[in-house]
Amino acid sequence: RVLFRSLVRAAGVDSRFRIAGRLDADGNPAAIPKDDFLHMLETGDVEWLGDRRDVADLAREANVVALPSYHEGLPKALLEGAASGCALVATDIPGCRPVVLDGVNGRLVEPQSARALADALINLGRNPEIVREMGAQSRRLALERFEISKILDNFVDLYCHLQDLPPPVVLRDDVVVVGAGWVGTAIAARLGCEVLPQRGLRREQLAPFGAVIIASGRNRVRRDETLAAVMEEESKVLTTTLEWCRELGIRV
Repeated sequence: RVLFRSLVRAAGVDSRFRIAGRLDADGNPAAIPKDDFLHMLETGDVEWLGDRRDVADLAREANVVALPSYHEGLPKALLEGAASGCALVATDIPGCRPVVLDGVNGRLVEPQSARALADALINLGRNPEIVREMGAQSRRLALERFEISKILDNFVDLYCHLQDLPPPVVLRDDVVVVGAGWVGTAIAARLGCEVLPQRGLRREQLAPFGAVIIASGRNRVRRDETLAAVMEEESKVLTTTLEWCRELGIRV
């Protein structure tokens, strides 16, 4: 972290770095220790915004969204950055590659390399025209590849394939989506079937159905929770739901 700040400062790039989110030092062993993080803020190079819920607005205010993480599935931070028309900088790991096309809408850098991250950001900081072009490409990619209606169409196609039904699918009344988050609700609306929230779900609620589509998983951690506690809770709820479906003979 010290090397990264030193390299950017020495390059003379007029940039402002902002971090949004709360510390999770107690629940995440990979988190930056609180004392180290607060010391980093003392230099004035980084602005910490704290826990925010207006991430989309913050992304629209930025020119570049950077995610130098080590492990990812499909990072929502990069999807939000792309949808907001930002150039992207991320580590060259499997989860980031579908969103960041190196040299097209951003740069992929070597993981755990402060120098590689700094070089990429310095280069973008010195080339605002490239940043604008990459931002436009990010927006195009977000609409072409990750727009929600296209994702839901993929879910429908997958369901048709698994159920051996020809699209467009006409679902039976014995199908239910478990998970009342935005994904579960969107899938249920797209398919025209009932949706049940997974939290507080009871075994008898599943009994009338012959097939269940599980679209669960929280994407937000409350202020009074740790990431580890949330993951443990989600694992227990999912395990219980699967056990009930197995006992009732319900297809998942």
